Amino acid sequence: MENKRKSAPKKESGAKSENSKGKRTPASAGRQPEKKGAAKKTGVRKTVEKKPAAKGGAGAVNPAPNGEAAVGVRSTLTSVVLWTVIFAIALMLIGLNVFNTRPVPLEQAVASINVENEARYGAESRLTLSFDKPVDFDKETEIVWIVDGTEVKRGAPTDKDGMTLSHRFSSVGGHNVTVKAEGKDTLTVSRDIDVKKPLLTLTARNARKTYGEANPDVIFQVSGFVDGDTQDSVEGLEPRFDADEKSPVGEYGVAALTLDKYDVAVSGKLTVTPKEISIAAENLTKVYDGSDAAPETEFSLRGAVGGDDVSVVCGSAKFGDKNAGVNKKVTFDGLRLAGKDAANYRLDGTTLKGEILPKEITLDGAEVSDKQFDGGRAATFKSLGRFTGVVEGDEISVGEVSARFENASAGKGKTVLIDKCVIQGKDAANYKVKLPLLKADINN
Repeated sequence: MENKRKSAPKKESGAKSENSKGKRTPASAGRQPEKKGAAKKTGVRKTVEKKPAAKGGAGAVNPAPNGEAAVGVRSTLTSVVLWTVIFAIALMLIGLNVFNTRPVPLEQAVASINVENEARYGAESRLTLSFDKPVDFDKETEIVWIVDGTEVKRGAPTDKDGMTLSHRFSSVGGHNVTVKAEGKDTLTVSRDIDVKKPLLTLTARNARKTYGEANPDVIFQVSGFVDGDTQDSVEGLEPRFDADEKSPVGEYGVAALTLDKYDVAVSGKLTVTPKEISIAAENLTKVYDGSDAAPETEFSLRGAVGGDDVSVVCGSAKFGDKNAGVNKKVTFDGLRLAGKDAANYRLDGTTLKGEILPKEITLDGAEVSDKQFDGGRAATFKSLGRFTGVVEGDEISVGEVSARFENASAGKGKTVLIDKCVIQGKDAANYKVKLPLLKADINN
């Protein structure tokens, strides 16, 4: 009989699982449906991460830097301190009953009478009854206002109008105001009020004047009259600005007014502006010297108020150019007013003018030729000579020169008169020539 060898069954690649009887079945056999949302099982084992080893051990993880840890600690401490302070403040406010807004019985509140605006005769004053905390009034309570013993108003405390009084006092001086609560709630509070004189409001038109002038008249309007009074009927209503002729430059208000019947509130201003003065200078004349510098001079002021301490100072002065001429503009470096009253003035912009005179030079070395008597006076020059006294650097020279004998008769050492001597060159206009006395012979 032929024995056949059975081959062993192949192992399934999947894992086996035990059933309830302990028999091993393929993992796929008898598998229960997966519950919705449940994690899907796999045949792969999860790797469990090991916790970092202790400091210094294998696989140790470095802790956070010291700076980050310190910041975290400080942040935590700051939060703790802040909430502690807030909690303490809240407890204090609760202790002071700040958050308690529930009305209290009238007897537990403190009442006062307040005057919202200044009490004046002829004007309406507004008074208010107030309490230091909300009050629970009985609905039958009435608030009664009494002025100088006379009831002037009655109203309910629940009506806002009942807690206020608008009143015109009958006279200047002391008055008493009393407020009572009548009904189930009772209250009496009183206040003495000093009623002042009626107030006039005087508004002056702003004005200007120049230092040293008299004050202008005040143009004004007045309001606030009582008892039929008018601007013309009230004595002493003559406003003026609080300044005079010698008041320094600046702004001044209306002088206070004192009247028997009224207080007066004034407004408006006077502006005092600097006075224009002109400057004059002595000796702004010089002889041409090749420069534009003006000579030292003494200044004087025209238009200053008598007795004022004001003068003129300057650093240097110069002409517009160096050339000779008249009515030449002179400018000053650092020209200003000085003295304790200088701020009350300003220079009017007057232009100062001066003169540069031509420089006199001499014709030296000119020679006239002798001549034979010819019955005439004409003379001729042997040499025209040259100019002396010329400013260094200037460009001038002797031009045309004409002369004649004093008379036509023969003689020795006869006087020759120069009729014409022309200076030529770009600087010629800055000079004039002093002509020499020449001699020559007329021979027979």
